[in-house]
Amino acid sequence: MKFSQEELVHMVYLLVEIDRNYLLASQKHPHVERKADVRCFQKLNERFERTEKVECKKQERPKTITNEENEFLVVGSAVEDPNVSMRTITRGIGIPLTSVWRILNRNKFHPFHYQLVQELDQRDFNQRFTFCRWCLEKE
Repeated sequence: MKFSQEELVHMVYLLVEIDRNYLLASQKHPHVERKADVRCFQKLNERFERTEKVECKKQERPKTITNEENEFLVVGSAVEDPNVSMRTITRGIGIPLTSVWRILNRNKFHPFHYQLVQELDQRDFNQRFTFCRWCLEKE
């Protein structure tokens, strides 16, 4: 539950008044519709003692691995060899498979492999030869 900065300051003052008794503070808290429980007061007190601030610190995310340099390498690999698999790109560059997938999708590349559906092999020769002879005889 989010409290405004003004409410958080009031809650700290309330804690100081009653000697950091979290249970009593949660009972005396004036906001009925947004009641703060014991754990809320405890976390607020710990944060205030640690940082001397009442607001929550935003979580800092680590830098993303899909930066321009890696994007250039991934797209370059896909352009250079359109038949290369995403796993091969992953092993070559050293970034996670999901990041490679994300970069390719962002740049409108769709991974695929050519699949020859009408490939002729050795056993097809006899059948083709028979078919051609049949066509010539029919005329």
